[in-house]
Amino acid sequence: MELNLLFSLANLYVIPLWMIMIFLPQWGLTQRIMKSYLPFIPLILLYIYLFAIS
Repeated sequence: MELNLLFSLANLYVIPLWMIMIFLPQWGLTQRIMKSYLPFIPLILLYIYLFAIS
């Protein structure tokens, strides 16, 4: 996959997370998501991959 595409997909992945943090910070689901590491694992792996191949 092309690097620009991977970076764009990573940004699309985090947009919903940013939206719920901005607009629904007190929502129970938002707080559960932000307390968990699971949503961030794909990003960590992607950034490690991008760093390794750069």
